[in-house]
Amino acid sequence: RYPENIADSLSRRATRFKKLSAKDLALQAGDIRTLNIVLLGAASSFLPVAEGVWTENILRRFPPKAHKPNLEAFRLGRNA
Repeated sequence: RYPENIADSLSRRATRFKKLSAKDLALQAGDIRTLNIVLLGAASSFLPVAEGVWTENILRRFPPKAHKPNLEAFRLGRNA
């Protein structure tokens, strides 16, 4: 079980910290199944990898019908 104030504790210890509701953002992207891509987008903003590299790999990994919600989920997570 996480402490109630986990976000406060993490923000005091981390040099960069992002708090978001991945579930809400996945639903906003149009599909709850994109939740992990929301988290990937959030994590990507901390890593020295160009955004295009991430999006190219999302396009390669998912079938065409899943491109739009997954790219949107990634964008929402990255910009959260």
